[in-house]
Amino acid sequence: MATILDFQIHPRTRQYQAEDPEKLELRIRNVIQVRTRGEVEKMVLEEALVSSEKLTSTVLESVEGQAIIKEMGIDILSITFLSITHTPEIA
Repeated sequence: MATILDFQIHPRTRQYQAEDPEKLELRIRNVIQVRTRGEVEKMVLEEALVSSEKLTSTVLESVEGQAIIKEMGIDILSITFLSITHTPEIA
């Protein structure tokens, strides 16, 4: 974990010495988004819209198996999808 993110606190200022703690949420979100996109691409849009429970369990299992999540010692308790939208086509 120490080689991935730096959580050292400066003794005088009591502030993090690096911006890594702020990046933790972004790293987790990116892993989840990549895994979700991969699962949704395997589905027809209509299937993706009605398969939130299946999608949630599949993505959660996939994310928990990712090396970066394991190395950081993160335990993801749940994932909730608020919406599924398409990416606009770029001409």
